[in-house]
Amino acid sequence: MASKKKKKARRKSYQQTQTKAPWPTIVAHAAQLLENTKPREAISLLKQALKNGAPSDEVEPQLFQAYLARETQLRNKGMTSEADAVRRQAIKYQPSAASMSATALLALAPGLGDDALITHYLDFLEHQPPDTDVACHVAGRLIIGRQWALLDQLPGGIPLRDEAPKAIAAAEAMHGGEWEKALEAFKGLPRKSPYAPVSLFCRAMCAFYDGEDTAMTRALAMLTENSPLFPLARKLASAPDAISPLWQGSRVAERQIMMLAEHIGTATVKKTVGWLHAAAAALLPQAPRQALRELFELLYPMTLNGRLSRYRLEKLVTRSLDRETARGLLAKFGFFDFQWPLSDLAHYYPHIEREFPLAKETPLAQALVILETLRRLDAGSESSWIQPFHIDQFRRVFGLQADDRYDLKIELNIKALELDPDNRAGYEQLAKWHPVSRQSKNLVERGLRQMVDRFPEDPFPCLALATLYYSKNAFRKAEKVLAEALRRAPHDRQVIERHVLSLLISAHQRLKRGKLELAKQDLDQAAQNPAAALGFIIIEKQLLFRLEQQGQLSLFDGAPRITPKKTSRLVDQALAPLPLFERLQVLGYLVMDSEARKDRWPPAVVREIDKLLRKDLRRYKQLTSGQLVALLQRPPREFEPLTGHINLAPYYLSCAKTLLSGVNDQDIVAVLDILVDARCFDALLAEIRRRRGKQHSRLNCLLAFYEVAVEQIAHPGHFDPTPFHTVVDSADKSWMELLRAAARRLSSHTNGPLNHALGTFNFNPFSDFMPDFSLFDEEDDGLFNDDEEMDGNDLDYGSMTMISLLSLAETLRKMPMEDILEMDETFLERLRQAMDNFVLENGFDLVPNPVLRMLRNKLRRSDDFVGDLLFSFDQHLDQQTIDHLSPKTRLFFIEKD
Repeated sequence: MASKKKKKARRKSYQQTQTKAPWPTIVAHAAQLLENTKPREAISLLKQALKNGAPSDEVEPQLFQAYLARETQLRNKGMTSEADAVRRQAIKYQPSAASMSATALLALAPGLGDDALITHYLDFLEHQPPDTDVACHVAGRLIIGRQWALLDQLPGGIPLRDEAPKAIAAAEAMHGGEWEKALEAFKGLPRKSPYAPVSLFCRAMCAFYDGEDTAMTRALAMLTENSPLFPLARKLASAPDAISPLWQGSRVAERQIMMLAEHIGTATVKKTVGWLHAAAAALLPQAPRQALRELFELLYPMTLNGRLSRYRLEKLVTRSLDRETARGLLAKFGFFDFQWPLSDLAHYYPHIEREFPLAKETPLAQALVILETLRRLDAGSESSWIQPFHIDQFRRVFGLQADDRYDLKIELNIKALELDPDNRAGYEQLAKWHPVSRQSKNLVERGLRQMVDRFPEDPFPCLALATLYYSKNAFRKAEKVLAEALRRAPHDRQVIERHVLSLLISAHQRLKRGKLELAKQDLDQAAQNPAAALGFIIIEKQLLFRLEQQGQLSLFDGAPRITPKKTSRLVDQALAPLPLFERLQVLGYLVMDSEARKDRWPPAVVREIDKLLRKDLRRYKQLTSGQLVALLQRPPREFEPLTGHINLAPYYLSCAKTLLSGVNDQDIVAVLDILVDARCFDALLAEIRRRRGKQHSRLNCLLAFYEVAVEQIAHPGHFDPTPFHTVVDSADKSWMELLRAAARRLSSHTNGPLNHALGTFNFNPFSDFMPDFSLFDEEDDGLFNDDEEMDGNDLDYGSMTMISLLSLAETLRKMPMEDILEMDETFLERLRQAMDNFVLENGFDLVPNPVLRMLRNKLRRSDDFVGDLLFSFDQHLDQQTIDHLSPKTRLFFIEKD
């Protein structure tokens, strides 16, 4: 303990010595630190040198390079947002074009686009002599980006432009993988050409493919760190065996590839399988099975654009690969489809170890697959209302314990971090969850504490952990971990704001308990460290303190308690200097706090505060559209200890009925999402209809989609896809991505079939569904094993309408029996159509009864969850509905052996 104190004292003494040193000494020491890759300390010293009177033209260029070096350090650690912030600081000290050195330009170049790089290079040439390293870097960027039109900006007579024709020909060959051709194109270039390093790289690649590692290493050693190709060169030089390309050279079976590409969807299965084996053997003779698997992964995207049917690809896979490999590959395709996220993950997960057999690779691949699933679920792509894979089986696959589906996702996130403890993206995903139960909060806390230990310089886990502690009302722990974040990044804007927010939360709690003196200390300390985003909250809490103080003083002097007149005077004094937007922010939070004090404050005072807000809100036309959007937004999650889960949007809209008229078309979509989140459906629909009434509104398509979706969200019942089809079918193709994104956002506010339809942007109740291989017995390799071409009687599982049946069955199972008895004829007709279509579209009406019974029994036994739902209609349907079904449908769904 004593040694630590001495070390701390020495450090403090050293810092004081540096502060008092003359600026030339400080600058020299900073340059030494920069050479020793300690840019953070160098930045601190250079800033001190400026304070001590150092000329800015001497210090700022070094400060510029120190910031850029710090940016590189942060990016290497994966701290992207912090690196971006440091780069913005660096730009403030960027030297002018006349004084920028070659070293400074090379440090700046990696963060510039190709256009900006050429612009800076032109400025550099106007004021500085040509530099070989800079020219080589620009040449490498041109080779990679192939934006040759930028060369027209360069003056003639410089090698970078004059030697471009050879570079253009070589670049096309390089991007096509023809390294020998690229090397031939570079012939005749002088050794001092800016394109010479690229020529060396081509020579190294030729040696790599010829297996001459010594020649490759010798060529790569000549590349300098300033070349954009240097990172790849370093990887090649250090571990050439780690790169195992599929295409070994250019001599592949071109005839088989051409035949395969031309006839993949029309030739017989037997012929196609033969071409696939021949191509795989030619492409990778030493491992044809690996090549075959890679070929199928290349063919999979063709099923998405309709060039190849999914059933045909499945048939080719099962005929070409062994059973286990085929099952694993098909499970992977199902995972890519992402129709049923958690069940697709559970089917694919057991096959990952076979696909990545190395002990180091297996857990990393498993973690990445889990985290990708969670990321897509978090993005709103989940059909969460039903999962065909039984929940108990899901728990067994991953060894999970939670019962709640949301808690299962959090536990799954922890599972991924156990597999890959250094995966920063996994921790960031964990911090996004909003745990409710004690068990899930403890899981998130465990994961974030692990991140705190594994990333000792990163303030992010401390901030996330503080948010969690506040949700658990563990205020002391939150303050402690925020102090640690402040120690790690004392100048970070977000950390400073969270520190100020912690003081405001403490003051808020003390005001609630009547501890005014302690609250005043917190408020004074927060006011000394103002944060731009929290300025209005500081003012509001100070005003709240004065109101509480007035009420408390009246108890001792015998005077009346605080009156509406005093309240109005205090509010006017506090808000007089503020613009309208900040006044409304302060009054909005003050209204929330006054409503919470109804039992202690006179009702007239609460009404007075409400009156003041309504008075200011009448002037809303003075606000910009962006300010109105910010006013309606729900407070951030970090503000919950101050605001709870209150959303002020309904209150503002009740005070000013025409408030939304001030929002322009560019911001209206953001406002619609805010209103859906606040459940302000009436105001939202009224605004949509008002705006749609305007002729030639370019947003009519998107507004119509919101109107249809919100109508069904606001009035939950049976999902009706017809209005969605009307909007989507009439929409221009350019609007499809906007409609798809809106549907994903809206899906998080609903459940059941509507949730699935919005999440997948599929509004057909009889949509396609590919059943998993686990639906069939181990002995079966599909239902048909002939080698002839498929005919119309084959069972095309790509057109099965199982999803419609599962959705309707789940709806029935959740409904009380009295509601089922009163069910309208429309729903029953849809149900009959779904059951009959399932049988007809799959050709079951042509299958003999014994075969149909066998298939039915297999499906019943294969998956408890699917079987329970798919064959449970007889428990809910009356005899009249059953009599209207076709004989084959009754045999398949209703009759029991």
